[in-house]
Amino acid sequence: MPIQVNTDRTRQIRNNTSGTINVFTAGTYISVFNQSISNNKTETLFITSQLGGSDYLESPALGMTSILITNATGDTCTKDYKLDINWGIQVEERSKVSSDWQHYYTFQVHDSDFN
Repeated sequence: MPIQVNTDRTRQIRNNTSGTINVFTAGTYISVFNQSISNNKTETLFITSQLGGSDYLESPALGMTSILITNATGDTCTKDYKLDINWGIQVEERSKVSSDWQHYYTFQVHDSDFN
């Protein structure tokens, strides 16, 4: 049996605000994500997988054409999801022998990101 090597890249939103946020996302890797996220919760937008283990970092915004985030009072998040610096990036090597990697790209939203 051949050894499988894999890389999974997970894009997610973390709500660090004091209330619920509404997230609408669309793109080439995600048809539509339209969901409310409670405070202190993280939701997965989408996961991409590739054959072959790799620690190569992709741009976190890859595969998304838009993100609209609003809070309970209707304010819009002004934090730019297209800037890599606005994402938390964590990379884990799950296995060396059959190369297997997990990437987490997390867009964290705070109360100060709205106006």
